[in-house]
Amino acid sequence: MLSHEVVQLDVPRGQMKTLFILWTAGKPQTMGRLAEALGVSLGSVTGLVDGLVQRGLVRREEDPADRRQKLARLTPTAVARLRRMERERSLIAGRLLRRMQLDDLRALRQGLVALAAAAEGSSLVAGGGR
Repeated sequence: MLSHEVVQLDVPRGQMKTLFILWTAGKPQTMGRLAEALGVSLGSVTGLVDGLVQRGLVRREEDPADRRQKLARLTPTAVARLRRMERERSLIAGRLLRRMQLDDLRALRQGLVALAAAAEGSSLVAGGGR
């Protein structure tokens, strides 16, 4: 089930992934880090970021630590939209959870605890986060 905000954002999947990586990182990312996180080439990530820049969702800036590097940063517009998406997703999840039986909720909790334990220290999970 897609949230209303996701549908309104209307960006291709690769750009959406790029937005979520920037959002969960909580800070600007170099093109190299984005490419690595997405599992794509530097050229591909440049195209993804170009599309987000054109949509007013990301801006490029010089990396103060290394002027040869460019950073991708979410714009205030992107941050506001991603916050709305997060709130909407939480509301939807809350509605669904309220419809579940107590035994099912307990089983879900047990599964989520196991998943979190498996993810702890895993290289499959991106670092940083919200």
